[in-house]
Amino acid sequence: MQKGMTEKGFSSGIIIFVVLAAFLVLSCKTVDPPVVPGTTAKTTSSQSFKFRPGLRIAVLPFNVLGNPDRTLDVTEADRLGVKLQELGFAIVESLIFQEHGLHLQGLIPEEDWKAVQQVLDIDYLVFGTINYAYQPSYSLLGKGRYLPSSASVRVVDTRTGEVAIISTTERVPGSMAEEIGESIKAQLSGE
Repeated sequence: MQKGMTEKGFSSGIIIFVVLAAFLVLSCKTVDPPVVPGTTAKTTSSQSFKFRPGLRIAVLPFNVLGNPDRTLDVTEADRLGVKLQELGFAIVESLIFQEHGLHLQGLIPEEDWKAVQQVLDIDYLVFGTINYAYQPSYSLLGKGRYLPSSASVRVVDTRTGEVAIISTTERVPGSMAEEIGESIKAQLSGE
């Protein structure tokens, strides 16, 4: 009789061990390998664009797509602004656009382009978009969440409407705007 009890206890112990091991494996997070800043974004600039320190630029709040809780992201726009300022751009406050009733979505009527250039004295506008994707939870207790999946930025000449710089990135640890900023810095310092 003792032998049966021992086998039963042993079997129960194995089942508990397997359940705990499975729970631990399913609840673990993967650790992304370290990424060198500026290496995951792809950036190009037009041949006619010539960077020089002091160019006046306004970084508009980024549009957010795919996340029902957010429509604009000012923080990421500010992070990109910091990187551009480090490069030598003169950053112009983007809230001035709201005061002049200009559109913030990247589709600016021709008459507003003239106001941007003449009244606001801005050489370039920066439009950005951050795309979110829903990540379901695989935990029994957790619920899914929206995570940034990609981002893109366009630096547009206010005189001509030409896209001077365009940059994109996908799924980087940390700030996508900072990653794009580092990529722009690398692209322009290589000219």
